[in-house]
Amino acid sequence: MVFGLSVSDSKKSKIRRLSFLPRVDFTIDVFDKKIRYTQVPLSELMYNLYKDGINKENAIRIIKAQITEVRKETK
Repeated sequence: MVFGLSVSDSKKSKIRRLSFLPRVDFTIDVFDKKIRYTQVPLSELMYNLYKDGINKENAIRIIKAQITEVRKETK
């Protein structure tokens, strides 16, 4: 089994990011199926909702931005 690990600086975020909170993205490819696990901090979402206004549209926009930023960093 070959293992690779790399560390690099993250790119500038479109939303307010709390840099001390981890964002996690794992991808496993087994039997021609790709399993992907992505985790972003809930407290970061709550902070951004507090600053931008608490409503459904802002929550969806922030969650989409967080998930896409984490997944783009791994490419």
